[in-house]
Amino acid sequence: MPRSLLSRSDQIGLFGELWFLRVWLLPHAGLAAAVDRWRGPTGSRHDFEWSGRSVEVKATTSTRGTIHRINGADQLLPPEGGDLHLFSIRLREDAGSSNTLPRLVQAISQQLGTDPDAVDRFETMLNRAGYTPLHAEEYEKLQLRVVEDGLYTVREDFPRIVTASFPGGVPAGVEAIEYEINLSGFDHLRIARSPDQAATLLR
Repeated sequence: MPRSLLSRSDQIGLFGELWFLRVWLLPHAGLAAAVDRWRGPTGSRHDFEWSGRSVEVKATTSTRGTIHRINGADQLLPPEGGDLHLFSIRLREDAGSSNTLPRLVQAISQQLGTDPDAVDRFETMLNRAGYTPLHAEEYEKLQLRVVEDGLYTVREDFPRIVTASFPGGVPAGVEAIEYEINLSGFDHLRIARSPDQAATLLR
């Protein structure tokens, strides 16, 4: 079982994934399917994967815009034979908010309570993500308000760097590519502002 505390950045990232799982995916995909689709903690390329579709989750507390950090030239490549979407969630630290990582974990566990196998898989994935309830008291200190969330389609005009961005191949000696994108001004790529608008896609 993991013992060390998740960094603030990792807490925010995990919060984003769990928010998508609870608020967007669970109501439309069902208990078992929703948990099975959560693949990020296993090292998969995208955070959520299922037949013909993947969703990469990005959470930010930036006040400059909808700014997200992308890790690698393959993170925003679609799955083979499928479509890629990016779920964006903007957060603010807010001492008056009731949203915390432990409360979100508890809410999902309660939702899954009627399916013991789903609960077991969920707890296994939390463990792989580095989360342990032993640090719940510390994690409660990070109170988050959801400013905005939405689902984007990742297509040719989406702001990204991929291997095809380098016609001659990635320059020799470049071992890693990390960059930031700002989705402000890309509303034409946002396909859903609420879970109900994405219901068909999430089933």
